[in-house]
Amino acid sequence: MSFFCANEKIILFIMFYTENVIRISANVFFSFLCILFFGGSCKNSTKQIIIRNVEMKQDIRSSGIIDISSKINFPIAPSETNLCFMPNTHWLGLGSAEKFGIKFSNQFGQYIETGYNVYYQFYYIECKHSTSLEAISNIQVQPFSINDAAILDIKIKLDTTSITLFSMNGDVELASMYYYSSEFNKMELFAENGKIFVNNMTVKRSK
Repeated sequence: MSFFCANEKIILFIMFYTENVIRISANVFFSFLCILFFGGSCKNSTKQIIIRNVEMKQDIRSSGIIDISSKINFPIAPSETNLCFMPNTHWLGLGSAEKFGIKFSNQFGQYIETGYNVYYQFYYIECKHSTSLEAISNIQVQPFSINDAAILDIKIKLDTTSITLFSMNGDVELASMYYYSSEFNKMELFAENGKIFVNNMTVKRSK
């Protein structure tokens, strides 16, 4: 009886060992193909970056900015970003952020900033088209009160020459065109003059 049990253990060990060797070999082969054809980096066109339960706060100790650029291994544009925000206590409550959203920028100081202004109660897209400090930014706004909303969902579709914001189950849709001299290399979440919670965030490369 012990002879058969021992044989069974040996067989199971061989099966386990063989399966793992095959799996490792496949991974090594895939890595080799990445190095051979893509210079060492395979970028999945459907890869998602997921962030959950993050607090952003701007005060004398904190900037209120979270740079997520290092988490993204594909071009920032084109991409699709889904955000779910929650207030500190209430959107207009003590300590809640007056403005929050996301900012895309490049090495020349050109940027797109989009999100919600709680103080003035509007969604907005701001595009700075020039590297000049005197340049006037192009701002699109859509007034909309979110006082009765427990959470705020925002979807942002960023193309190579346009950006569109969707919110409130389609009741809010805001778009703007842009033409920049260099692609975006930085993506940041931000909050101004208070606190906001990012309940969930996903970033996916678009085709």
